Amino acid sequence: TKQGAAIWLSGSKKLSEELFDCVPEGLRDFLELTKKRSKLMGWDTSVMSILDDPDDVAGPAKDYLDHYGSISLEHLQANARIYADTPTRVAQDSMMLFTALHDSLSKIGRDKVTLYSDEYTIDGIEVGILFLKIIVRESHIDTNATTSTIRPTSTRLSVDLGGPESLALKSAPLLSESKMTLAQFTNSASRTRTTSQDQRSRLRTI
Repeated sequence: TKQGAAIWLSGSKKLSEELFDCVPEGLRDFLELTKKRSKLMGWDTSVMSILDDPDDVAGPAKDYLDHYGSISLEHLQANARIYADTPTRVAQDSMMLFTALHDSLSKIGRDKVTLYSDEYTIDGIEVGILFLKIIVRESHIDTNATTSTIRPTSTRLSVDLGGPESLALKSAPLLSESKMTLAQFTNSASRTRTTSQDQRSRLRTI
């Protein structure tokens, strides 16, 4: 129907003109935009509502966006199997969510998450909540990768630049060279004084 088409367009359009690269810096804003769309479309009582026990459809549930860090992918998959291949509103909401999220990613972002299509599809059907879970996960992994890259680099810099012990070791040859140079200078000066005294003695003798 015309009304159904309008609802579809309203729910499935991209979240923002600024596309998301699945990087840590933009994740909070991306989730805020998703929550805003969820409330607008009523997804908070539909596809975003995750049952504590997937086998108890009348049991308690929690909003995914408020607990995304504590709900596992496996738990979400168990929930999604309830509706993924059914002619229900939740299944329609799931597809709208998937389309909105997918179209809100840049090519860089899509490349990061579409590698895991087997994790966000059920029987060949893309599931919005699973796709969102992968987006969050890969954005966090990007954070961990950056951190693990920085740490070895810092270690290498520490080795290259050296701490007190390294500086002491590097300075030792220089100090040794300086001492040798000073010793040579002292010996040279001593020899010069001896030569001058000998010359004065010969002059007095003459």
